[in-house]
Amino acid sequence: MNILISTDSFPPQIIGSSYACYNLALGLAKKDHKVSVICPSDKYYSYQDKIDGILIFRISSIPIPYIKNIRFSLFPLNIPKIIKNISPDIIHIQHPFFIGQKTLTYAKKFKIPIVTTNHLLPETFLMFIPKMGSSVISKILNPSWKFVIKFCNKCNFVTAPTETAVELLKMHGLKVKYQAVSNGIDTDRFRPRGKNKNLIEKFHIPDLPIVLYTGRISEEKQIHTLIQAIPEILKKVNCHFVICGDGPVRAQLENMVLDLKIKDKVSFLGFLTEKDLPFIYNLADVYVMPSICELQSITTLEALASALPVVACNKYALKELVLDGKNGFLFKPADTNDLSEKITKILLDEELRERMKKESLKIVKKHSLENTIKQYEEIYLNLINFKNYST
Repeated sequence: MNILISTDSFPPQIIGSSYACYNLALGLAKKDHKVSVICPSDKYYSYQDKIDGILIFRISSIPIPYIKNIRFSLFPLNIPKIIKNISPDIIHIQHPFFIGQKTLTYAKKFKIPIVTTNHLLPETFLMFIPKMGSSVISKILNPSWKFVIKFCNKCNFVTAPTETAVELLKMHGLKVKYQAVSNGIDTDRFRPRGKNKNLIEKFHIPDLPIVLYTGRISEEKQIHTLIQAIPEILKKVNCHFVICGDGPVRAQLENMVLDLKIKDKVSFLGFLTEKDLPFIYNLADVYVMPSICELQSITTLEALASALPVVACNKYALKELVLDGKNGFLFKPADTNDLSEKITKILLDEELRERMKKESLKIVKKHSLENTIKQYEEIYLNLINFKNYST
């Protein structure tokens, strides 16, 4: 098939959905499909690129104020010409923003079937806007959902990464055909293996049980809940906490660590290289995802594929990856006591920990990238072969 993926987020932008888009494009290209991507440029001008067999059209973009490494293309005027030249069999739109909107308009004009994937939870997106209080967010939440649903209902087929994500779309008015399709995880790249001594030396990781968080360091991830739980955990277990990633609240969290007098027990590693990232999971004993806004959580998938027990917030889709009592525990949102108890329980019980590791590997099997690619191939073929789709 000749497949065009249109996205408002793509590497080198560092955000979960950008890597989901890249993994999808790469997986399809490896299956000998012709894959092209339209995405924001990492520069102020447009240019063409080719990576791993994927033809990439990077559209001139500007940075989003206050948000590191995130850019958007405000006037993607060259999209009609790109679509016409590629003449794709199908178009897969990943976001309903500037590039997505322009792509949708011309996909319908050229009568090309359209799949869209919703990665967006409005609560998360609104937290990208600085100095916006919860009362303001609540007032514009419903219009934000209407914006998402309006876009989805103009497409021929809609996917979302979990059943939870699909149910949210249906609840807010989704009318077109849909299917839950996992973002997928490369289980060759993320897998159980021995501890990497070079990584231990590079980041001065102590020889103690390790509690790990990876991902964006922003408000909705609620990492402060984890940090506030640390003093209670340390009363019962001598362990160390590793936080990987970067974001707008990192400085605030580092100050919190200083105020709690636990600086020697917490390491902030910043963004890891593509080479180092898979190995950081192999140093950990427990993975924690305290976020309140996850439609799936790619980093939690990475942790499961690396055979880690996970303690996750009982909110939205995390309960689909963390089965309470089986491969980890769910804790009440913002409840530091509940979180500390559950992390401590896993750290103190080696038999429980080993059992949970095995369960994580069982659960992640259905989320393999290979399985995700197969599902999208079927969706694409069905739309291409069905001549009477609505445009």
